[in-house]
Amino acid sequence: MVSKPSPEKNPLEFHLAEVSGYSTWGGLLRSIRNNNNVGSQMSQLDVADALNKRLEAAGLSQLPRRAYGDLERGHGYPRFSDLEQIFCTFVLTFKVVFSDLEVMAYVHLARARMGEKRKQTRHIKQVSDADWETLLDTLFAISRSKPGRIHLVTETLSNAAPSSQQEVLPDDDPQLRLLRAI
Repeated sequence: MVSKPSPEKNPLEFHLAEVSGYSTWGGLLRSIRNNNNVGSQMSQLDVADALNKRLEAAGLSQLPRRAYGDLERGHGYPRFSDLEQIFCTFVLTFKVVFSDLEVMAYVHLARARMGEKRKQTRHIKQVSDADWETLLDTLFAISRSKPGRIHLVTETLSNAAPSSQQEVLPDDDPQLRLLRAI
C-alpha cells in the first residue's frame, strides 16, 4: 500500500508525470508500446487483439479494435475494470517490464484521465480511493511476479570485494529505460 506523505513532514512536492517523463496516460501507453518490443514494432491492433483476448477470458466486454488507439491518442477514457487487463496485456503477453515509477505513473495518469470524464458527465460512478490503492497493489504484484525479475545473490556484502568500477546496467533494465526517458 502506498502512503501519502504529510505536507508538514515532507516539504518537497513533485508531480509524478514530470518525474516519470509522461504527461498523459495515453502518452505512457504509446511510449510503452513503442519502446518495449524486442524485434518488430508492436502495433495498436496487436495490443487491441491481445487485450480483447484477456477481457474475454476475464468475462469483461471487449473493446472495439479502434478503441485502444483512441486511448493512446487521448480521445477515449479507460474503464476502471480494464486498467488491470491493459497492464496485464503488456506485462504478461508482450513481456514488458515496468519500473516502480512507471507503475505509479500508470495508475496516477489513468486516474487523472478518468477524472476528466467524471467532470464532463457527473452521473459516472466515482472509483473509491481504496479501489485505486488495491489496483496499485495488484499492478505492483503483477509487475514483480514476471519471470526474470528475481536476482540471486551469491555473496554477502561483508564477503564481497570492493569494486572501484561503476555499475553497468543491462540494456533491458527498466531503471535504465527510465533514466533515458528523463
